Amino acid sequence: MLIQFAIRNRLIIKCAMFPHKHIHLGTWRIPASNEVNQIDHVLTTTRHSSSVIDVGSCRGPNCDSDHYLVKIKVRVRIANIQKIPRRKTRRWDEEKLHKDTVWRDKYQIVLDLKLNKKWKEKKKQIVHKRDGNI
Repeated sequence: MLIQFAIRNRLIIKCAMFPHKHIHLGTWRIPASNEVNQIDHVLTTTRHSSSVIDVGSCRGPNCDSDHYLVKIKVRVRIANIQKIPRRKTRRWDEEKLHKDTVWRDKYQIVLDLKLNKKWKEKKKQIVHKRDGNI
């Protein structure tokens, strides 16, 4: 049933694939016996399966149970922040600017409009600051 559940949900069973001594593979001790079976498993998604470094059982801690504690070592990866794509600046063909006067005039008009707009904004800020400080 566990294998069918793992296949249906695209999970990977990570328990017996790591090399350990046979004594450290058991997760359940049969009551009134020293026989140990592996019945507790770790399931992980295929995306995070490479992050699991080790899986093993801890026989030392007393949990008031016939099961041993299952420990898992996981490598934590910090995700990269996605960079916001910048707008591409429109470049002017310098050859056309040097040779063709129509393109040069268009470029001059666009440049004058941009500079005048920015200058008006800065001038407004400067005058507003100056009037506020007096």
